[in-house]
Amino acid sequence: MSETSTGPGLRERKKLQAMRTIQVVALDLFDKHGYAKVTVEQVAAEAEVSPSSVYRYFGTKERLVLHDEYDPQLLTLLATDSTPIVTAGDLLSRIRTIVAGVLDHLDREELRKIERRMRYSVTEPDVRTRMARDAEGIAVQLRELIAQRSGASPESLEIRVVVAAALWGFLGAVDLWVESDFAESLVSLIDRTMDILSRGGDVVLAGPVS
Repeated sequence: MSETSTGPGLRERKKLQAMRTIQVVALDLFDKHGYAKVTVEQVAAEAEVSPSSVYRYFGTKERLVLHDEYDPQLLTLLATDSTPIVTAGDLLSRIRTIVAGVLDHLDREELRKIERRMRYSVTEPDVRTRMARDAEGIAVQLRELIAQRSGASPESLEIRVVVAAALWGFLGAVDLWVESDFAESLVSLIDRTMDILSRGGDVVLAGPVS
């Protein structure tokens, strides 16, 4: 069955379900034994699939943590959103609205999985390095998307700076989210991050020195 305009086809749904299952199995093993001590072969055995299937779906061990089926959704929503994007504030506003809309519809189990994934993303050096590389790829996609929406060049300094600020601001929010043991919701932290970036030079970094 091929994909239709209403959603993924049967083959793609089966692939997504397999990836979800493998990822949960991997997270369970990482929690039990520690990330560094678990191999892809162990994950495959526990998930009852071949190691080649794990590599075909995820590519690397780090991607067992980092794979996020919501990233493409966010990019698609941003690409198809009809709200004009003319200024940096327009972009940041759309990002905060779209991210909140996606996260607010996730159930507690799915949010808990994101928490588990992000803990490894922040604390495991290999995963963190891969996450930074992935961010570079997402930045390219965002620049091209915004250029199409705004009519500017994706290589312009303005678009490069705004996209970099948004992405690294997001990663900074994730760092705080994990380090605070998820005391504040990710939606709230992202909202505050985009607000800080929107206010730019007006943001007060510290109180008066006594």
